[in-house]
Amino acid sequence: MKSLLVSAVALACVMQSASAIEVSLGPAIGAKATVNTVDPGTGLKTGFTFNNMPDLGLTTRLMFAKDMNLGLALDIEMTGYGYIMRPENADVANDANTYVTRHSAITIAPSLYLGGLMLGVGISLPGSQTTKSVDGNSEYTINGEVESPVLEARIGAMFPVMRGKTGDLNVTIRGSYMLGGHYTTDVRTYPTALNTTNPSSAGISLGLNYLFHVVQ
Repeated sequence: MKSLLVSAVALACVMQSASAIEVSLGPAIGAKATVNTVDPGTGLKTGFTFNNMPDLGLTTRLMFAKDMNLGLALDIEMTGYGYIMRPENADVANDANTYVTRHSAITIAPSLYLGGLMLGVGISLPGSQTTKSVDGNSEYTINGEVESPVLEARIGAMFPVMRGKTGDLNVTIRGSYMLGGHYTTDVRTYPTALNTTNPSSAGISLGLNYLFHVVQ
């Protein structure tokens, strides 16, 4: 009898907890600008660039306590990182000797959701990489490059701009900072580079998602 009572209480607690959980998921899109945070070496200057394609992904949000606005989120994204490399002397730099490197990746990023504030970490799994001059007439192949999975710290926010019975439209803003380099070893990132380095990216993005209420 005692064990039956304990089981009944445990079941009631589980049902109460389940009723407090809200699960939402839906598509996400974002525009992002990124920069190389590593010193490019002697005679070179690096700069930021906007991604030529938006980040596309799926966002899932699990709310544990709706009254406290506390939960977890998971982003799975097709994302990009880019940076500019050019001669340090601005009088010498031009579209022919300024190169833009772009990396594509699949990023999986869990985060803690605290009243709209999001704190998390992502792992980026490398895809393709290109390095082309701004004028489009030259492409540089980085010899021996092997791209590496890399962790990045993330901080951002997600705020609803329109609520409905089926879901919410949210504005998102996020900053990211890689905790390692794009490659497994240092590489020569510019045709006339005197040094080898391992570029690492930081970025900021602004986007939208629409989260359908799956469980509420």
